[in-house]
Amino acid sequence: MALVYRYTLTALLSCTTINISAKEGWELSAALGMSYSLDQTITVKQNNQPDLLVDGQRESKPFSAPFYYALRVGFWWEDQAIELEGIHHKIYVEDNLPPPLEKFEITDGYNLLYLNYAYAWQESLIFRAGIGSVIAHPDIIIAGERTLGGYQFSGLTGQVAIEKEFALTSHWLLSLEGKLSYSQADIDINNGSIDAPDTAFHLIGHIKYNFGY
Repeated sequence: MALVYRYTLTALLSCTTINISAKEGWELSAALGMSYSLDQTITVKQNNQPDLLVDGQRESKPFSAPFYYALRVGFWWEDQAIELEGIHHKIYVEDNLPPPLEKFEITDGYNLLYLNYAYAWQESLIFRAGIGSVIAHPDIIIAGERTLGGYQFSGLTGQVAIEKEFALTSHWLLSLEGKLSYSQADIDINNGSIDAPDTAFHLIGHIKYNFGY
């Protein structure tokens, strides 16, 4: 894995840096990456039962199916853009699950949908902020009863990000982006709900196509 990152960084540094002030028009982006969630207490609320507090270590497993990925479409004018972005983020907790909780995954996933404002500063450096919704798909087992599926709008999320772009051609670009997201989700399950806040750091590699150059 370290060798992959080394070759990726070398390839990026060999690319020509674009003049970001020239960005105009529509731009599409597809990305793979990874995320790291802080350990925060998750509360599983059950009808006529005591709450279950989930304090185990969180994992995101970005390279296990379903993979972590992101898609984005935006429109640029001058040095700014409005964007729609979707991120397939995931949450696993596998240790210290309180009985009778047997399985806790939000892996199809803890999806983040953002409306962003982006601003380009100097050469190829982009600052981004967004607000949007968590779209959750839980996979939970409590005392043998499973809640699987049902994509649902579950709460609000916000992000801030910084991105560095590198040109491959006049239209194709690569970029590296770091993000911080904060989300608050209330997810419906059989006979109850889950209060699942999430604070996560993201590192993402994009391939992009700009129609306006």
